[in-house]
Amino acid sequence: MSAKDVERTFAREPQIPYEVMESVKKIVEDVKVRGDKAVLDYTFKFDGIELKPEALVVRRDEMQVVFKAMPPDIANALLKAAENIKKFQEKQLPQNWELEVEPGVFIGQVYRGLGRVGVYVPGGRAGYPSTMLMAVIPAKVAGVEEVIVCTPPLKDGTINPYVLAAAYVAGADVVFKVGGAQAIAAMAFGTETIPKVDKIVGPGNIYVTAAKVLVSDKVAIDMPAGPSEVVVLADEKADLKLVALDLVAQAEHDPMSFVAAIVTSMSMAEALNKEIAEIAKSCEKADIVNSALNNGAIFVVSDVRQGVEVVNCLAPEHLELMCEDADQLVKQVKNAGTVFIGEYSPVALGDYAAGSNHILPTGGYAKVYSALSVRDFIKSIEYVKCTKEGLSKLASTVLSLAKVEGFPNHAKSVEERLKR
Repeated sequence: MSAKDVERTFAREPQIPYEVMESVKKIVEDVKVRGDKAVLDYTFKFDGIELKPEALVVRRDEMQVVFKAMPPDIANALLKAAENIKKFQEKQLPQNWELEVEPGVFIGQVYRGLGRVGVYVPGGRAGYPSTMLMAVIPAKVAGVEEVIVCTPPLKDGTINPYVLAAAYVAGADVVFKVGGAQAIAAMAFGTETIPKVDKIVGPGNIYVTAAKVLVSDKVAIDMPAGPSEVVVLADEKADLKLVALDLVAQAEHDPMSFVAAIVTSMSMAEALNKEIAEIAKSCEKADIVNSALNNGAIFVVSDVRQGVEVVNCLAPEHLELMCEDADQLVKQVKNAGTVFIGEYSPVALGDYAAGSNHILPTGGYAKVYSALSVRDFIKSIEYVKCTKEGLSKLASTVLSLAKVEGFPNHAKSVEERLKR
């Protein structure tokens, strides 16, 4: 099977069924028209919780109380993870610049944070404090003026305390107890309680993804989202037990997760298959793991270079390089969300502690999208600053092109200045 055959066979672009899109469209339109009332109705319908508008809001003083009640190991873990995420994001901040292209003609760019951003942090199978950190911290580092968060409430009407503690550490301005498509619609259009935002980011289930697609003509969104995935490229020197453990670890995210290994011999494939089966039969969350493993594959290639060709076609969310000369091999990787280099760099390290972002493109979108970062929360403003001398040097260029394009008044706006 060629790399292109792999790409066709394992196409993973997120597909939203028509019936899902239609049901979500009704929710989005209802929230747009009825605001808080619709949000509260859907919260009762889908989450079984009856709330009043004022009960939706969790402010920073409440977040702080929850954080201070955290066990020391959890509090320290949140602080350490946040510290590393912040360092990584600060390193990516672009710098303002200016260039003199001709004597007296200056051009440049300045960068500004967005005004208000909405972050969606999923609930459902579990609470995800790490996702709160990964989504909010880049926005704060970018200089976003206000960061609001929507996340589903628990059955008792509260928010998962670890998620709320993470919101405090990350610097979220306010958290709303709203999940699902209704949360996306509320942030896109605004309600009496939830303010309209300039951009919505964060992962979610197929209903959240559908809602983001539906409102994307009204508000900016980050990227299409699908089930989590990992590809491990391993050679004969790789520890197959570690490869198997990392595949199983990714598989526990979701029954629809995509997990795959690329190995350099049939004997490796057979041995790896046995390791996976051994771990999967007795691991926790075995039902989810085994469902995901059924979606996976083991590819056999002639060498690691051919393996990289397969990787670049798959464009995985996570890529592990567990092979010799991995530091050199990574230079050939064109398409991946995050690359984990060497056997001591498991995906779990990036998920929680290293500082890299785990909100990543899935479904092959790593060919055109990147990890969530400060760049998603800033815009650049270009400027032009010119002296009379500089204008005179470029006047002939302006006049010639204005004439070609049929804009005589453009030309006059330059000519008049040069007469003064």
